[in-house]
Amino acid sequence: MNIGKKHDDNFRVMIEAAVQYGKPVRIGVNWGSLDQALLARMMDENSRSAGPLEGAAVVLEALVASAVDSARAAERYGLGHDRIVLSAKVSGVQDLIAVYRKLAAACDYPLHLGLTEAGLGAKGIVASTRRWRSCCKRGLATRSAFP
Repeated sequence: MNIGKKHDDNFRVMIEAAVQYGKPVRIGVNWGSLDQALLARMMDENSRSAGPLEGAAVVLEALVASAVDSARAAERYGLGHDRIVLSAKVSGVQDLIAVYRKLAAACDYPLHLGLTEAGLGAKGIVASTRRWRSCCKRGLATRSAFP
């Protein structure tokens, strides 16, 4: 589920259903689901820091914070730590590597790599393979869900 800012009754009901039926939950965040209040707060804090980061770096930090906060909210609703998988969908290979390194450092939940906008046909296959290989070389992935 892409939840970002949506820690509401729907989130709670979905988590409670997963608990009731013993199902794991993949919690995904992306730019579209990112809590804009969280991002604004982090941008403000960044602008006041002695060495502010680029805006894109703050967005990646916000994606990580949103994913981890959402996982902790799911645990508060009763979902076991071992039943949570996190995913952050980004388009660029370097952004993907950066956000997953940050996620791996921030938590110990399993991570689902979300590669997006690779394209269609042979071009998409080549682009996805290149991205996947890059992640495997950096120790961010060990297997693929591809057949």
